Amino acid sequence: MWCGCGTRAGSRGEDPGGITGGEDPGGITAGAPGHSLVHAPLWCTELVPGVRVEQSYGTGNPLVSGHWRPLDDGTGGPEAAAGQAFAQAGRALLTV
Repeated sequence: MWCGCGTRAGSRGEDPGGITGGEDPGGITAGAPGHSLVHAPLWCTELVPGVRVEQSYGTGNPLVSGHWRPLDDGTGGPEAAAGQAFAQAGRALLTV
C-alpha cells in the first residue's frame, strides 16, 4: 500500500512534466499553485478509509508541458491520471 492508497497507478517512471491540479482549500495544500512539476507521476485510484484527497490531477489532459508517455500497454498516460489523487492526508490502519 502506498500513502493510504488501496490501489496505486503510475507512468513509466522517467517522464517529467508540468501538470494542472486542484487542491482542497482547507487542506495541507491550501494555497498551492494551480500548476506543479511531476517526475515519475503516480496516483491513487482508490483510497483506504481515513485518508482524504488533498490534491488531484486536473481533468482532461493534465499535462501542460514536458512529456508523459503511457506504458507499452497503453495505460499510465496523463489521461488516465486525470482527476485522480496524488496528494493524500489522514490516518489509516494499515495491515501488512
